[in-house]
Amino acid sequence: MGPRLGAHLSVAGGLVRAVERALVHDCDAFQIFTRNANQWRSRILPPSEIREFRARLRTSRLWPVVSHASYLINLASQRAEGYCHASGARSVSRARRMLAFAMPSHITRSEVVAIAALARLELEDSELDLFARQLSDILAYATEVQQVDTTGVPPTATVASRHAGDRPDEVGPSLTREDALMNAPEAALEAGLFKVPRVLG
Repeated sequence: MGPRLGAHLSVAGGLVRAVERALVHDCDAFQIFTRNANQWRSRILPPSEIREFRARLRTSRLWPVVSHASYLINLASQRAEGYCHASGARSVSRARRMLAFAMPSHITRSEVVAIAALARLELEDSELDLFARQLSDILAYATEVQQVDTTGVPPTATVASRHAGDRPDEVGPSLTREDALMNAPEAALEAGLFKVPRVLG
């Protein structure tokens, strides 16, 4: 299977609507964020919505169906051993509930090689072993989370309370267009644009 091209579609209206939009646009495969892509806070998914979502996927022609974690998770950051690892584990747990796939107990070295190839990454031998261990640790933690008895515990979307913005959203002094594009290659000042190398084609 060669590289796939995709497009971001809205999930407004619920998970099932995301499947319907993919079918309307003649999509072949389906990838969905397990939570908000740019925020730590995520919406609570009612069990009835998850059941309807799974049922619609089963009757669709979409394949493969995969999940996508939040952009905020960075396992290479200084916080990776704490908050990012926990968030990654929660994303795996949420994906398991949404898509009902069988979660592996660990990641092998060969699987890291395959993932790296898909991501066009060149890894050293030591990195292959390191990432296999780290990813396996995340799966192990996600398995622990699944075993916790949450009977009688109300669902929680976030541990942070809502708060106002740090400052009013007001227009202030900024760079001029000339300053912003001063070092840009082949800048068109009147249009506010500059050329970049072609990516496709």
